[in-house]
Amino acid sequence: MEGLETWQYLAIGLLFVWGGFVRSGLGFGGAVLTLPFLLMVHNAPLVFLPIIAVHLLLFSALTVVQSHLRTEAGEGEPSTVNWAFLR
Repeated sequence: MEGLETWQYLAIGLLFVWGGFVRSGLGFGGAVLTLPFLLMVHNAPLVFLPIIAVHLLLFSALTVVQSHLRTEAGEGEPSTVNWAFLR
């Protein structure tokens, strides 16, 4: 596999940031809406899918942990995580 050019790395970074805003604004769909644009930058899905998977696992875990800590501390609104479903 040949390396990516500098503009491709920048475009990929900007697309991941954009995908994060989409996910926070809509609550879903950041990865699914970003993938077609990533494929326009570099048409190799096996390059992006592992990165997207790690990204989703990391930030989903962060969201769940933050919600759990806020619920235990009694801050703000009740948890929006359905703990019974996760168990």
